[in-house]
Amino acid sequence: MPPRRSLVVRRTVFLVRTVLTVVWDVALWFYGVFFSVLWVQNIPGASTIEPGTPSQDTAGVVMWVIVAALWTTVYARRRRPLITLSAGGVIAVLGADPVLLLLGLHQACLRWSRPHVITTVAVSGVLVVQNAVRVVVQPIEDTAAGFVYGARAGSGVEPVLDVTVALAPLVLWATAIGTAFALRARRERSRAVDELRAAEDRTVGLRRELVGQEERARLAAEVHDALSNRLSVISIQSGVLETTARDSSPELAEAARVVRAQARASLDDLRGLLGQLRSAGGKDAPHARASTPSSSIRGIGPLVSAIRQTGTTVQSLVFVDDSARMGASLGNSVHRIVQESLTNAVKHAPGAPIDLYVDGGPDTGIRIRVSNPLSQAGAREEADYGSGTGLAGIAERASILGGSVWTGAHEGRFLVDVSLPWR
Repeated sequence: MPPRRSLVVRRTVFLVRTVLTVVWDVALWFYGVFFSVLWVQNIPGASTIEPGTPSQDTAGVVMWVIVAALWTTVYARRRRPLITLSAGGVIAVLGADPVLLLLGLHQACLRWSRPHVITTVAVSGVLVVQNAVRVVVQPIEDTAAGFVYGARAGSGVEPVLDVTVALAPLVLWATAIGTAFALRARRERSRAVDELRAAEDRTVGLRRELVGQEERARLAAEVHDALSNRLSVISIQSGVLETTARDSSPELAEAARVVRAQARASLDDLRGLLGQLRSAGGKDAPHARASTPSSSIRGIGPLVSAIRQTGTTVQSLVFVDDSARMGASLGNSVHRIVQESLTNAVKHAPGAPIDLYVDGGPDTGIRIRVSNPLSQAGAREEADYGSGTGLAGIAERASILGGSVWTGAHEGRFLVDVSLPWR
């Protein structure tokens, strides 16, 4: 079902339920007022019942008004059962019917805690029994039932009416309590089922997370075994080359020193990344990020220096206001984006000068611009840039942080322009 149609259906169902609830409450009020006004005949002094037609005294008229007013609390029984209970208790104590009291009792049994429910059931039971005893003790001709059925003492129907009128409130009292407890048990069972399903979903999620954690640990071990040994060999061999060529070829020795330094930095980055891979999504992720201090905005300087040592000219301007407040994820992403952009520039335009610009702060976010001249191939080189996985990684990092990326040729230069929000 389309979302718009589903919304219309839900609103229609809500409107129908609201209308039915209002109609039911109004009908209940009319019925309750009629029944209670009739039951006012049971209150001594409220009316004088002569053979044929009763005459209502002033006290009876006042009781009618009071009963009608108290029955308006039936509208509050769902949200405020205590109000309905209190009004029904007043009517029952006065000697009229206990129906309003039982309506409030039903809602209280549904919504209140068990200690309060037990107290309420006991008090309402006393009032119902007191009402039934009063009807039985009172002469049949002075009761509402005697007026309705025209019964008189000695007519033969007196015992039947007494039993019926006495048992009816007790049956209604038990029905109100029983239906409320049945509905309450159904709700609690449904809630327990929902909680069980939620617990099962959490268990499945934790199981999947555990499997993923094991897979990440396995991948981290494989990556470590495959790369760390080779990087260590490169670092050792470049150190040997640096020592051997120090006297015969200073330039070669310097190049070997740069290779050794980069190999060591790559090992550090590899260890940090493997730590993040092992603890991704876990409590140790912040520690893993903190274990690679070079992978932050403070590592841009050494990164630029390493590129310059290869003979590439890099014009850099890095100005970030209040960098100490920069989050670890943002600092790591800025460093990685700059690193990947410089690597792409060196790879696709070797020997060409590179311009690096990093600027921003808490109010403006971070802006990164890395550019280098396009080669004579022009458009072909631009296509080569755009097809690399490095630029895709830059776009992915920016997307995760809610930033934007633009890459392409601009005024004879290839430009990587990244904007990141501050966080």
